[in-house]
Amino acid sequence: MNLFTSPGSNTETNLLTILGRTYHIYLTNFCSIVQLAFFTIIPSQILMYLSVDYILYQSQDLNDDSSIILLVFLIADYIGIFLYTLTAATIMQVAVNAHANKTSSVGDVLRSSKRYICSVFGSTLISTFLASIGMVLLIFPGVYLHLSWLFATPVIIVERKKVCSGLSRSWELSKGNRCYLFTSYIVFMLGFILVLFGFSFILASLGSLAMNRFVIWIVSRTIPIVLFLPLVYIMQVVLYFDLRARQESFDCAQLLAELALTSTNNGGASVPTGSLANVNMKPVETVDENQTVVVQDQVMNDSAQPAQPAWASMGQKSAEQKYSDFC
Repeated sequence: MNLFTSPGSNTETNLLTILGRTYHIYLTNFCSIVQLAFFTIIPSQILMYLSVDYILYQSQDLNDDSSIILLVFLIADYIGIFLYTLTAATIMQVAVNAHANKTSSVGDVLRSSKRYICSVFGSTLISTFLASIGMVLLIFPGVYLHLSWLFATPVIIVERKKVCSGLSRSWELSKGNRCYLFTSYIVFMLGFILVLFGFSFILASLGSLAMNRFVIWIVSRTIPIVLFLPLVYIMQVVLYFDLRARQESFDCAQLLAELALTSTNNGGASVPTGSLANVNMKPVETVDENQTVVVQDQVMNDSAQPAQPAWASMGQKSAEQKYSDFC
């Protein structure tokens, strides 16, 4: 199945086509997606249950003050956000690989996530916080901000942006397309929420037979989230590539070229994959000022200089450079 929109197309892709691509990626990578979701969502749901159980039940029995309850809530909340961020990032990586006609193994996806997870977590915290404020004040500003930063994670994964530049790039992509995104993504989200609540209600009814709060929580919440939440993340990637194809004539060949670049080390330069694999070194004798013969290794291929390790230049960075790396 061709997952890319015709480059330069001026016609908005209909919702059925977007859904078809989303479900195709989901079904063809079902095992990897469910494993990734399972290993990240299960711990977050257990942690959430423990925090809710403590706040609603145990804190009253122990007579804990409000500061301890708030601390427990904040710790559980931030850990949960990080785990859900990891879920979103890894599943989106699977969707990106699917667009590049590459298979995804759980181990490879988790290893590659180390490159961008901090940037994704930072952008998620900023966008969620600001969008939540917009939702509290008025619903429209929150929805507007959410749609504007919808592609921050795919941008960071594919285009190797940092936190601020990822949010800015997402804003640029969504500009002029927010109505299209609203009718596609938000409508899908509403359907997803209805299915999720319906499925959760049925499982909660069955789980109530066990008369155990923990069993009811895990059965009614975790199973539906593991099965259905990945569809939301995959759809974000599908919409991201759809907009890039229509606005920038982006296609599979360009995606493969971007993915072929190795990750950039802190303070180092990007080096194409395999450029140093076959580099030959030859000894070169030079004479220094004290007439001492010094033997050095010279790289035969001058165009393939290895990047400095991250620790080599960390102490040399100014505050302005560190801010630039973050943004």
